[in-house]
Amino acid sequence: MYNNSQSQAWKALVKYGSKWMALKVIKLQHKKDIQQVLGKATIQPGTSAMIKHYQLAIQKVVQLLTKAELDQAAHLVKEWNEIKPPPKAQAEAATSKGQKYAKQFVDDMWKQCGMRVVIMSAWKDKDGKVMVGVNDFNDKLGNGELYLDWEDLHGKWSAYAKKAFGANGMEDGSGEDEASQTTVKAQKGKKRSQFSLSTNDDGMPILPNLLDLWTQKPKDIMRVFITGHYHPCQSPWSMSLACGKMNASVPWAAIADNWASYVSSKYLPPNILFKEPTRLTHHKLIETLEFWKEQQQEHPEYVFQFQRW
Repeated sequence: MYNNSQSQAWKALVKYGSKWMALKVIKLQHKKDIQQVLGKATIQPGTSAMIKHYQLAIQKVVQLLTKAELDQAAHLVKEWNEIKPPPKAQAEAATSKGQKYAKQFVDDMWKQCGMRVVIMSAWKDKDGKVMVGVNDFNDKLGNGELYLDWEDLHGKWSAYAKKAFGANGMEDGSGEDEASQTTVKAQKGKKRSQFSLSTNDDGMPILPNLLDLWTQKPKDIMRVFITGHYHPCQSPWSMSLACGKMNASVPWAAIADNWASYVSSKYLPPNILFKEPTRLTHHKLIETLEFWKEQQQEHPEYVFQFQRW
């Protein structure tokens, strides 16, 4: 019997990502234009109206493109599929899908090979800054436990990442990149979900692109963000802004009784109280996250800070 298996194209066991199409290229290149259309229509990110009107906004932007712009998008489709997408697209994928890909890989290695895996990663964010982190899901596989000693490797991995990407080093080549991952478990009854937020050189959690928040879990993101500020951070000066205990829990019950004694109102959007994320409406969650995101971009020294533990 003739075996034609060799003539068949090799297929990957796991499919990561999807092929670029012209519309997907346009969405990336004209994201600001799409946001402006939504803004003029007073559509808030993260709301049900956002989901409803997002495609309409894209269509409106596409209709305004010239033939040359449409032809360029078609050309880039082939280039990005055959070679690789630009750094901007890779940065967005790392932020929105990196952990999903890591989780899928870890699950497959456990199911198919009985192998436990901890993934140490490094990537560049949308601003070209080198970020490093770890993905560990071993506590969800069988009777496994998290690998707790990865921070012993943090310095070496950060130095490697800085050298590999050729960025973020000091002018004289000295100093260690302090970027890391803040990982916190978010408990939801019997179902647990794990989110991580990248941190900057000062150990402060960095919020993701809020335009895509409707596909994620704003409550979990807020919980990770708050816990990242409550725990001790990487840089020496920021230790004074944290409780000093790595495994301490945010005292939500005490905060509910007197939130103003824990957080100054200047770190919160107007007319929104500081509460445990599950006690905030979706709209207030998004408004609070947007406020912190804007502060990170415009006034990074006044984003968030606890004033008592």
